[in-house]
Amino acid sequence: MTFRLQTIDPETLDHVRRTGLDPFGDPAERITVSGANSAPCRATLEDAVPGEDVLLLRYAPLTANTPYRFTGPVFVRASDCQPRHVPDPGVLPEMVARRLLSLRAFTADGRIHRSDVSDGREAAQEINAMLAEDGVASVHIHAARNGCWLTTAVPA
Repeated sequence: MTFRLQTIDPETLDHVRRTGLDPFGDPAERITVSGANSAPCRATLEDAVPGEDVLLLRYAPLTANTPYRFTGPVFVRASDCQPRHVPDPGVLPEMVARRLLSLRAFTADGRIHRSDVSDGREAAQEINAMLAEDGVASVHIHAARNGCWLTTAVPA
């Protein structure tokens, strides 16, 4: 089985940019990126570059109403952006591959099936294996060091 990646949903981005509020009604923070590879954009799956403005907001990538539903901080480019290069199925973009990852496999009803930690350069094989397991609907990919959600892998 191979996967495709899901980014932050466009409706959420439109709402945040239009209102300045995250999905929970809290203000999104506008920040100018100061360091390389420090602000991974969840819309383009690329790291924003130093000097670029990003929005920092709270986001809940797991929509099922279970105890496993979590919110966490995510960056998106402040400018209207779309993925510039959607990776081929089964391929992780450089923004993801350069990081140590926490992989969290979830069932369709939002229950955690299992989790693991993986070097980003080797994670595609583990994601495919997780998605091939009975009952797994998605794999949430997080930066292991900061714990932040990066993207979600679903069957292609």
